[in-house]
Amino acid sequence: MSAAAQAELDSLLDTSLRLARGHLDKASEFTPFAVFLSDEGKFILVEYDTASKAKAPTVETILVNLLEQLRTLGRQARCTAIALN
Repeated sequence: MSAAAQAELDSLLDTSLRLARGHLDKASEFTPFAVFLSDEGKFILVEYDTASKAKAPTVETILVNLLEQLRTLGRQARCTAIALN
């Protein structure tokens, strides 16, 4: 892996962990989320829309949804991360 690719992965991990810590500072758990680095070099947050659901989804449902969203966005992403607690 090139140094530039490693730097992108490190930055993606730092961003994802910072977001997860922010969620944990507010509550003891959080809904899983994903972050991807776009071809333009921007970090994009990918979340499951729990607000529009009448019933709380399972973690498995959320992860399947996040993976589907990431697959759809795959050609626009350099790298991705999923955070769950």
